[in-house]
Amino acid sequence: MLKITEQRDMEHDSLTVMLQGRLAGQWVKELTRYLGEVSVNDSKGTTIELTGVTFIDADGMAMSARLWKRVTAFRVNGSNY
Repeated sequence: MLKITEQRDMEHDSLTVMLQGRLAGQWVKELTRYLGEVSVNDSKGTTIELTGVTFIDADGMAMSARLWKRVTAFRVNGSNY
C-alpha cells in the first residue's frame, strides 16, 4: 500500500508530495499516474517527502532517479537532498 498526500503552499508556489508505505510494484505505476496529473513542473518548488516510505524496490528506485531531475528536493528523515 502507498498513501500519497499533496500539500500546496500557494504563497511560495510550492508542492510537497508526502509518501507513506511501499514504493514498489503497482504503487510505482500509481505514483507515476498521480504525478502526471498534478504536474510537478507547474510549481516553482516541488519536494518529495519519503520519510514515511518503508520499502523501495528496483522500479521505485528507477522512478526516484527519473524524478531527481524534475523536483527541487527529496526529504528523507527530516533532511533535504
